[in-house]
Amino acid sequence: MKYIENLEWRYATKKFNPKRKVNQDTLERILQSGNLTASSMGLQPLKIINVEDLDKREELLVHSFNQRQIVEASHLLIICSYADVTEQDVDTYINYIATERSQDVASLEGFSAMIKGNINNFKTTSEKDEWLAKQAYIVLGTLLTTCALEKVDSCPMEGFVPGEYSKILGLDALNLKPILALPIGYRSPEDVMQRAKKIRKPMADYVIKM
Repeated sequence: MKYIENLEWRYATKKFNPKRKVNQDTLERILQSGNLTASSMGLQPLKIINVEDLDKREELLVHSFNQRQIVEASHLLIICSYADVTEQDVDTYINYIATERSQDVASLEGFSAMIKGNINNFKTTSEKDEWLAKQAYIVLGTLLTTCALEKVDSCPMEGFVPGEYSKILGLDALNLKPILALPIGYRSPEDVMQRAKKIRKPMADYVIKM
């Protein structure tokens, strides 16, 4: 299947070709796939920052352990979670559902109460932060797969200083926390890793039948 072939083709690109750019239509499909990603309770406490400003990307490079994918890739996507999610966020979500599905808000009271119960039930702030971060990783999986299907290279990155990213991108004012960086573009012919054999566990060691 083409789907499997493209996933076998994908690898974490170490060196991008800065002269090759992802066209706008392809970029929009990749971003839309992120928006269509599964999300706990459908709440989507996330945003994707598309950093097009090259000067900002140069600033971010210093706080990315000088991993040059940050500046050499065609585009740099930062997957952010909300710094906090509140009952007001839930109300906004519920009102949006009601509008889009032509429902009365009152008919969604049970769903609203369930979501609010969940977000208010975390014992600590760190537990809530962990749950919010997990939402970003779900999005990452979809973006990586879509990139592979579009034959666009990518490199998921946790290796950066979140606090510095927040300062440079002004994320605190947006109630956002940077969780993952995802440079996307096209591999350089000089990236030796593209010719390395893809290493994954044999399926017999990966899937357990019960």
